[in-house]
Amino acid sequence: MEKKKINNTSDDSWIYILLQTALIIFMESIKSFNFKIFGIEVIYAIFLVPFTFLITNLLLKKYGYKYALIEVFISSISLIIFMFFMSFSLGKVFVIYDMLGDVIAYIVSQIVNILFYKVITCNVKSKYLFLFINYIFSIVFFYMTYTLANLNSISLVDYWSRYVIGIGIQIIICVFIIIIQKIKKR
Repeated sequence: MEKKKINNTSDDSWIYILLQTALIIFMESIKSFNFKIFGIEVIYAIFLVPFTFLITNLLLKKYGYKYALIEVFISSISLIIFMFFMSFSLGKVFVIYDMLGDVIAYIVSQIVNILFYKVITCNVKSKYLFLFINYIFSIVFFYMTYTLANLNSISLVDYWSRYVIGIGIQIIICVFIIIIQKIKKR
């Protein structure tokens, strides 16, 4: 009797998609909570932005470009659906324009991150410095897109101070992410 070959590889890309969806929903949920650093209010969600790029990059590395794009779009649509149901359950009127800047910034910065990550992994031997630059560029691109989409609702008082502090915190987080990726590779 001939034994059947069992395929032990499974498609666990849904775990990455679920994790990313939960992360951006959590980011949207805590964006109204602030803390003060150097006397300037900064939102807690800035700690999570680099991890959205990390999850996308891990999915891209393991499953490819197609799955990474699917992850970005599923998590974006899930965020909109979640916010719709939350507005409904809280008795508020759902206005998509209120969160459109967040969603557009997320999608555009993730696509930029995916494109640069793909180029870096294909064309560069010493990847870690370029991966760090990719994270920083994606974060700056996220802020730029978010600012352009929400320009009429952003308080410009201390804007640049909040911007620099937010980017600084995220750079520190990205350094740790790159160090962990480098250690894991060994």
